Amino acid sequence: MSQFQAALQAALLIADDGARLRALHSLGITIDEAAYREATQAVAPFDTDALSDAVLARWAAADPRAAAEWAARLPPDGRDLSELTVDVALAWAETDSSAAAAFAAGLPDGPTRDRLLLCLRARTDPQLAATEVLRLPRGESRRRALAQLVGAMVREDLYAALQWVFALNSQADREEGLQVLVRALAEADPAAALKLAAALPPGTQRRELLDAIVSAVARTRPALAWELAGGLLRESDAARARYAVLRELAPRAPAAAARLVAALPEGYERTVGVRQVTFQWGKTDPRACLLWLLDSLNAAEQDAALSECVAGWSERSPYDAMHFMMSLHGKMTVPLTTWLKVVRTWTFQAPAQAAGFARGLPSEMDEKWRTGIAGEVAAAWAATDPAAACAWARTLEQPLRGAAIRRLAAELAGSDVRSALGLADELTDGRTRDEVLASIAERAAPHDPAAAAAVIERLAKVERFHIHEIAVHNWADRDPAAAAAWVRRIRDAGKFADTFVEKQLLADYAAAPDEARRQIERTLEASYVGTLGFIIERWARRDPDAAQRWIESSGLPAETRRSLHRSVRRSED
Repeated sequence: MSQFQAALQAALLIADDGARLRALHSLGITIDEAAYREATQAVAPFDTDALSDAVLARWAAADPRAAAEWAARLPPDGRDLSELTVDVALAWAETDSSAAAAFAAGLPDGPTRDRLLLCLRARTDPQLAATEVLRLPRGESRRRALAQLVGAMVREDLYAALQWVFALNSQADREEGLQVLVRALAEADPAAALKLAAALPPGTQRRELLDAIVSAVARTRPALAWELAGGLLRESDAARARYAVLRELAPRAPAAAARLVAALPEGYERTVGVRQVTFQWGKTDPRACLLWLLDSLNAAEQDAALSECVAGWSERSPYDAMHFMMSLHGKMTVPLTTWLKVVRTWTFQAPAQAAGFARGLPSEMDEKWRTGIAGEVAAAWAATDPAAACAWARTLEQPLRGAAIRRLAAELAGSDVRSALGLADELTDGRTRDEVLASIAERAAPHDPAAAAAVIERLAKVERFHIHEIAVHNWADRDPAAAAAWVRRIRDAGKFADTFVEKQLLADYAAAPDEARRQIERTLEASYVGTLGFIIERWARRDPDAAQRWIESSGLPAETRRSLHRSVRRSED
């Protein structure tokens, strides 16, 4: 922070308004008391960044010459003070363009003078300035110059400005230009702006512009935005526009948003709107939200709305949200996904408290719910304190203990395969242990496929899905020879399996079990060769000669080798 910034911030932190104003004067900010009061009315007194911007903007409007000359004398070592010079000079140009231009011409040579002259030129000759703006290096200076340019274009020819912005090659430039257009359109004539946007050809630009205009109007005039949305000819446009209004209105005035939603006819749009509103309302006043949904919604809508309300409530007070759901148990339906969302939020905030709740769930509660909640607590706790989560899980009784350890092992596998395996080895049920080993391998495969392969080999049967995920998706590009050797080892050990195929064929050949077994063997052999083929094909894209040598030295049957050579040729096509 520069000395100037530190002094300005210290002045703005003075509690007494009179003393604060005198401190600003001592820094050369000669704003009068009336302008100062106006600037600070809508700003929190100790939000120094917002207060600084408000005071300087109001001073620039009231006395632009003094503000511009003051800004030009500031040392260029802190907050981008050159931008402040440009801002106040442009404010000056609103009332006296020739004086602002003379001031700009008198500045020392450099980027501040160049950008100010460019912004002023954009006001008088935007077409000429457009070429110069797009030549500027990317950064804040270019972004601000582009905003000034588009603003000037809007004043000259709104439709031409719109076409120019949409023709820009850079997505960042289009987004910045679109923001300027939207502000201008929404302030000037939002109804005309929406008609103009709706007349554009279907596509992303049309949707973005409609959303942006409605959102901009909704921030200050939500009732008008809602009315304008209803006037759009295409129902899909009207629905999107109403969603945009709700996105803006629901966090600030959920009761007002709820009244708008309740007036919609029953159907998909109303259902989505109810969810938007109740989630936001649940964050601020869940009890009012609950009264509304019970009073205003039909039975089919109430369950989904209740879930959203509780999910929003949990962001502020997961303890209260969870105990409210407990009070509803058996009376109203709250999906398990909502319970898990709430308990996860609670665990991040107060893990010991959430863990105690999970341990004490009544035994008469459905086991799926009890184990799901215990597992969610374990997984969320592992993200911040895996040792504490493991210690807690080991104290649980079955089936909660198994559920918690399953989730812990899967979470730890992403960073600590050894600890995850230690947890898996504590499980006494063989089927559960195999499920945990498979989940450990899935999590470990992206960062350590060799370790994942070693884990999978501990299973009695290795599913084709797991082989494919590890060997083809995660190992083939790093070490194709090792991946291919592992697939061969799995097959030679008789562990290559496909449970789905086996069940299907056994069902189809129930009367001929020998034929079913032969068909399974043929299917698995084809699957094995196909998996090797995927590895070889990816290998051959980088080093076809090495892939060919491996095939020839593999000792595989001649037909298998021919199939793998075809994989090499496919990589060359």
